[in-house]
Amino acid sequence: MTATQFERRKLFYDLWQEREGIPIYRVFHVDDLATVKLDPWRRFGGKGAFINLADPYITAAALLEIPPGKSLKTVRHLFETWVFVVDGNGETKFEQPGYPARTLRWKKRSLFGPPLNVPY
Repeated sequence: MTATQFERRKLFYDLWQEREGIPIYRVFHVDDLATVKLDPWRRFGGKGAFINLADPYITAAALLEIPPGKSLKTVRHLFETWVFVVDGNGETKFEQPGYPARTLRWKKRSLFGPPLNVPY
């Protein structure tokens, strides 16, 4: 009997990350998020990087930088996401059709979860 070599295809999420053109860190932990190298990320209109801690099925993150006085492009997600503010302060506007726009002000170490499928 001979062994058959098996190669697992890359996961769609891994392929998607590679196509985004920003750094991808596959690490166990990050000492200081403020020191992670970021590159321009067209999708958001700012700089960013992916941080996949140990296993992207357990914890995967995107780190984004908003330049002072600027904003990122409007996005929305069909999956649950959390935003943790490493440093600085600002605000995020949520715009859901049929409802008045809401603004959330945040600062260093703030944590919030945008509603599913709501542009922000």
